[in-house]
Amino acid sequence: EPEMLSEEEEKEREMLREKERVRGMSPSTPRHQEQWEKRFKALEAGLIKSGTGAPPASNKELYFWAKRVRQIKASGRLRPEWQVRLESIGFEFERPTQDDIWHQNFAQLEEYKKVHGHVSVRQIEEGPLGQWVGRQRRSARKGILSRDRIEKLREIGFDWDLRRSWWRWEGPRLEPRTEDGKGSNSETES
Repeated sequence: EPEMLSEEEEKEREMLREKERVRGMSPSTPRHQEQWEKRFKALEAGLIKSGTGAPPASNKELYFWAKRVRQIKASGRLRPEWQVRLESIGFEFERPTQDDIWHQNFAQLEEYKKVHGHVSVRQIEEGPLGQWVGRQRRSARKGILSRDRIEKLREIGFDWDLRRSWWRWEGPRLEPRTEDGKGSNSETES
């Protein structure tokens, strides 16, 4: 015989079901399944792009979703079928180390060089990659960037003085300033 519950008891039971669904990351509705699939595909694309088993830190939404997945796995509540799917795309359940993150950013810098032909990344214009490049310059000036990392950056043509590198890359398009301090922004022939 079906159990008769008060409206309050029914709401409480539904709330418990919802907590259990979230705890087990079980997409109980088509909408939840669709959201999980969307994030899974974005994660897969991010892993391919980053070349690592972690999503790029620059994609905050995906980064925090992956962090949540790791927490659920650590608590033993990740559904086995989801774990298998995540493992199939190379997702790393262990939190990436600072070294992993450095190498991920370095790979992004190499990709930037392929696209732009240089590694003179401007902090203001290039967002997280520009911020990372700025941190490398500051760390080198402070003497806290390892020799190995300095060498890796040098090998791809990293410029330690952005003002100098910016002039070098933008220089061919600018006329030099005249003696009276005025200049022209008109294009010059190369």
